[in-house]
Amino acid sequence: MLKQILKLIAEGKSSISEIAKEMQIDESSVVSAIDELKRMGYLESSQSACSMDKPACSNCPFAKRAVEMGRVFSLTEKGKEYLEKD
Repeated sequence: MLKQILKLIAEGKSSISEIAKEMQIDESSVVSAIDELKRMGYLESSQSACSMDKPACSNCPFAKRAVEMGRVFSLTEKGKEYLEKD
């Protein structure tokens, strides 16, 4: 299950509800799995809620709120390496 969540995030599905729907599991299970993936060093909260890496993004209230809620994730190098081991 953890690896499948990593794959979904790598594919761009980073909201908890989107992952839960894709995997057909409840959101609390996704939250627990994401917490574990963060603890293992495979995931981190992103600094931006969108792919635009611009100075103005640091002032974006949507980006800040998404990160605060822990709903924007990215794979760490360790997470990427783990996915490549297949």
